[in-house]
Amino acid sequence: MHPHHVWIAWLILVPFVVVGFIQYAKGNFWIAYFCLCVWAITSVGGIAHYFFGSLSDFSVKMHVFIWFEEVTGWMLLSFIFWSGFILQEWRKNELLN
Repeated sequence: MHPHHVWIAWLILVPFVVVGFIQYAKGNFWIAYFCLCVWAITSVGGIAHYFFGSLSDFSVKMHVFIWFEEVTGWMLLSFIFWSGFILQEWRKNELLN
């Protein structure tokens, strides 16, 4: 995997999290959940970096970023689950309409 692949992935994925945040703030929860899930699932999939090389191929900085992305991806998925299934924020929006 080459460094330019990382930049291409970021350019493709960043709009999902931006749109997801904006839609969540506006109360369009299903669109927000979808966009944020795309971001979170690809973040959790970041562990797949280790399929492209051995542990020694990565610098300490790269390991830190891979695991930071992994942890934050799981945190975002947990938030989406909490917001959508436990808190059910989308229902509050339906009740107001």
